Amino acid sequence: MLKLLPETFGSLKNLINLDLSFNKFVNLPNIIGDLSSLHRLNMQLNDLEELPHTIGSCSSLLELKLDFIQLRVLPEAMEKLEFLEILTLHYNRVKRLPTTMRNLLQLKELDS
Repeated sequence: MLKLLPETFGSLKNLINLDLSFNKFVNLPNIIGDLSSLHRLNMQLNDLEELPHTIGSCSSLLELKLDFIQLRVLPEAMEKLEFLEILTLHYNRVKRLPTTMRNLLQLKELDS
């Protein structure tokens, strides 16, 4: 099981699908924002407590799965994910969505 991503991971500029589910991540490094071609990010079943603000730099992100993690709050930078269509938040600790989520005009599916 993975706990950390190497710093060199940010050099995978053409990565489209990243499935890190069923691991032991407590946080994601800021380099996640370097993955500007990323379409799908699956972080289900981790110990993730927060997302870095750099998640907003994943400008091509279409699907973000954050189920069964320890997440308490979504960063305001989520508003920059203008192409996000699917966001899943089942079984985590998020109590409310940021008001900036109203800017996600392409969002078609929000499951929590």
